[in-house]
Amino acid sequence: MKYITDVKDAAIDGQSVVTLGKFDGLHRGHMLLFERLKSMKKEKGWQTVVFTFSMNLMDWKFGKDFKTIQDREERCRMLRRIGMDMLVECPFTDEIRNMEAERFVRDILVGQLHAACIVCGEDFRFGHNRTGDYALLQKLSETYHFHLEMIPSVMEEKTRISSSRIREAIAQGNIEDANRMLGRPFTVEAVILDGQHLGRTIDMPTINQIPPVTKLLPPFGVYASVTEIDGIRYNGVTNIGRKPTVGEFAVGVETHLFHVNANFYGKAASVSLFHYLRPEKRFSSVDELKEQMHQDAERAEQILLEDHFQSGCIE
Repeated sequence: MKYITDVKDAAIDGQSVVTLGKFDGLHRGHMLLFERLKSMKKEKGWQTVVFTFSMNLMDWKFGKDFKTIQDREERCRMLRRIGMDMLVECPFTDEIRNMEAERFVRDILVGQLHAACIVCGEDFRFGHNRTGDYALLQKLSETYHFHLEMIPSVMEEKTRISSSRIREAIAQGNIEDANRMLGRPFTVEAVILDGQHLGRTIDMPTINQIPPVTKLLPPFGVYASVTEIDGIRYNGVTNIGRKPTVGEFAVGVETHLFHVNANFYGKAASVSLFHYLRPEKRFSSVDELKEQMHQDAERAEQILLEDHFQSGCIE
């Protein structure tokens, strides 16, 4: 997949089918758009293009401390895995923000990307003052000779699934609700770092990760999890927080993999969260922490076994 971060480099030989959106989280509604792109590629031979904006759009709209469901690397990797040909992550510059909707369609979507078809959700807006919508695209499709399709929103309990709803669920610790709307488990992807090795002293070795500061995390606490490393999945229990008992302060993701004792330092790991077990707390001693960690592991392992999440994992 081509990954474009400067709109001037966004160019296609031949024709393309393009979808537009902010695409934070790549949830079930987004996946319908991508599946339609893939089917049109199969039918027409058009290249598939996902046009979105860099995370500075979120900073501009919501403030500098805004957190996203996926960081840019996670989003890029997922789009590559599902088979998109090009991701255009357009910087949200003053020029782009002030560009009239018709000019954006004429110069970028049709002029540079040679869009033969545009696929969008029913709520998408673009262009200066958000004047671009499905009705305008429909009108412009006649002028600039492209096909247009709208994919209806995915509804759950009469409410549209959206990135904002998923962010709210994650922030509140409602992992099961977030996973259902995403259509897959909420995941933290990061390289495994060398830690303090405290886990090994209490027979619970762990892998440690530091997620990007822009990554939205659920409330500090302990979660039943499944971790993928080198294509192999391991059941485990994950602590998200600052490890107050041992005096650490950086926000980290620490995971104990059940029945595994291996050196994974430097490898990329994808930690998927399934159930919230308890909040993070400070213990009076390391021995008390050890006892609680073993209880957490037993509970998480039982939950994962009961819910059949262990399929394909090492137990």
